[in-house]
Amino acid sequence: MKKGRIVTAVLCMSLLLLSYMVIAPLLAEMMRSFPNATVTQIQLVFTIPSIISIPAMLIAGKLVYYFSKKTMIVIGMSLIVISGILPLIVSNNLMFLYFVSVLIGIGLGVVTTLSSSIVSDYFEGLECAKIMGYQSAAISLGGTIMSVLSGKIATINWSYSYLIFLLFIPFIVIVILFLPKGKLLEKSNSSESSISMQLLYFAILSFLCGIFVTAYNTNIGLFIKVNALGGSEATGTVSSLSMLIGIPAGLLVGKLNQIFKRNIFVVAVFSISLGFFATAFSQNMALIYLGSILIGFGFAVRTPSAITFAVEMVKTESASMAIAIVGSALNIGNFVSPFIINGMTKFIGGNGVSTIFIVCGICSLVITALYLFTNPVKKQILI
Repeated sequence: MKKGRIVTAVLCMSLLLLSYMVIAPLLAEMMRSFPNATVTQIQLVFTIPSIISIPAMLIAGKLVYYFSKKTMIVIGMSLIVISGILPLIVSNNLMFLYFVSVLIGIGLGVVTTLSSSIVSDYFEGLECAKIMGYQSAAISLGGTIMSVLSGKIATINWSYSYLIFLLFIPFIVIVILFLPKGKLLEKSNSSESSISMQLLYFAILSFLCGIFVTAYNTNIGLFIKVNALGGSEATGTVSSLSMLIGIPAGLLVGKLNQIFKRNIFVVAVFSISLGFFATAFSQNMALIYLGSILIGFGFAVRTPSAITFAVEMVKTESASMAIAIVGSALNIGNFVSPFIINGMTKFIGGNGVSTIFIVCGICSLVITALYLFTNPVKKQILI
């Protein structure tokens, strides 16, 4: 019963980890409200949370020695909700919206790191992988619901979409009631750090995956438009498929980890690679849908598996920091993706979005090979 309550609390936290997706459907409407702002300036309202969450994740990994995880999670969730509804009061100042996005990012960084850390505290091995998968499914479900609701409400007034953050209040109550307070972590007396080179290499592989998966999300709309395969509605359907497939994929993560163990990453990233090639050479929406499903599936399996194995690579007291390092590496990859992908495409003399997807497909194959032949996860670590 106790574990059931903990799982319920974790799923409630996870539902708001893509809460910033509320902002995505609002960008076009914001452009009308701020006619003097550039597209990049408007897009910052959406991208700031993921950037700010990086240092917040790392700091949260250190603060677990001074504050209970439950206290920090409740504060983080409350910060997201309180800051999320501020645009209902002030929505005509772009700098204020940036400030709101910063606060949301801080809350997300704290909750992201500690929600996964809570799972590793109370579950081990296959059970841990299974719950991590459930968490991934909840994240995908939350992101999908947020995007759909926000888009519908924005047709009335884009600032009203921020009301969606109020839906998270019951989740905070559930976390307060269901999540054990726990004890403060004690620092190890050992002078030897458990954050090893193997973990850092593992984080680098997450960083690389972040680069190429983000390239898909930022270029798929342009690909559909350039190839005259549809408009914004088609792009929305493709994006939704990529996110929705994360729900069944997350539910299967525990079983897949049991079957493939550390080679789960080979399967996941190879699926991403196939998705890129299917998209690059598609001449109809059917193949694009297939590519979206393959990429969404691979990413939804790889991400919770990475967290599961990361905590197995360090001492118990360093689990939160290990999660923060791997998660931050992924977010950094998301941020630098446009610069790296566009630079690589220009360097090889490619032309068109198809070239970008081919490059991503090839690079994903290279990452697959790295996971196969240089996997830092030790063979004796079994799920």
